[in-house]
Amino acid sequence: MTANPQSPPVLAANGENAADGLRVNCSAGGASSGTGTTAGAGSSMTLYAGAGGTSSGGTNVTGGAAGSFVFRGATGGAGTGTGNGGAGSDFGVYLGAGGSGGAVGRNGKVFVEAQPTPTANVFSVEDSSQIDKVYVDSGFNLNAAANVVLKSAGSHLNASAGSNDFDGAISVSAASSASHTFSTAYASTPVCVLTPTSNPGSLTWWVTASTTAVTANLSAAGTITFNYHCAGNPN
Repeated sequence: MTANPQSPPVLAANGENAADGLRVNCSAGGASSGTGTTAGAGSSMTLYAGAGGTSSGGTNVTGGAAGSFVFRGATGGAGTGTGNGGAGSDFGVYLGAGGSGGAVGRNGKVFVEAQPTPTANVFSVEDSSQIDKVYVDSGFNLNAAANVVLKSAGSHLNASAGSNDFDGAISVSAASSASHTFSTAYASTPVCVLTPTSNPGSLTWWVTASTTAVTANLSAAGTITFNYHCAGNPN
């Protein structure tokens, strides 16, 4: 591991690149060629923050906060004249591919492991005033300070194939009703709407819903297909 605690105030050459401030190279696992053996695992890199201090006496003494991990980027350099400004710092996570073999190894993943019953937001994107704008709360629900906008340029949002718990089709065949059972029950009865895909003629129709299913009802036995849409808790 090499570390440069502080950058030099002035670089000697015009336009010279600064040296790495911190670089950690972990070792590769050892190779293996014997039948039935397993090659060694590569070395890991683990960073532990310091635990908060514990009060050992007195009355109403507050425990110390644990140390934090902060990765703070730098502002890109300003250009002059028609020169462009430099890019700000990036923070990249490059995941490793699984190794080949009889079964391909699992690819690397990014994860945040929270306490079983967290008491505060477990993940957040903040503005410069440290106000949560998008966050996962202590109940593991995704929240936003303003309206959530999903953008998918040139394509569509992809839901489960076929009829699912949000949208789909219900076909009534020589009967007065038919249902779609939700794959996961709603916490409360969702709001559902139906649209016939053909002229129902003299038949009238209505929709009923529960936490477990949406049902298309007819005033008399008939054959017709309806598109449905349901929204509720959870969506």
